[in-house]
Amino acid sequence: MTYQQLPSMYQSFENTMAKKKVDFVIVRLRVQPKSEIRELTNQINVAIDPSLRKALWKNYEIKSVSQNSKDESYVLLIQDLTE
Repeated sequence: MTYQQLPSMYQSFENTMAKKKVDFVIVRLRVQPKSEIRELTNQINVAIDPSLRKALWKNYEIKSVSQNSKDESYVLLIQDLTE
């Protein structure tokens, strides 16, 4: 689903992340995760809707990666507490 199909849902997601209403976010990747943080960040950006990127990267940081199979993995992002 895209922002154009469900704008209110995406606005709710963005608002939740912008206000840090959740402690963590999990992103599913349908590719093998890269080990370099910059490449992994690019993979996450491809996997999520562009409307969510600003709030995600402003308030959350990558904590860990779990790989289920060759082409499916999950990335755990936790609240950035440095602010």
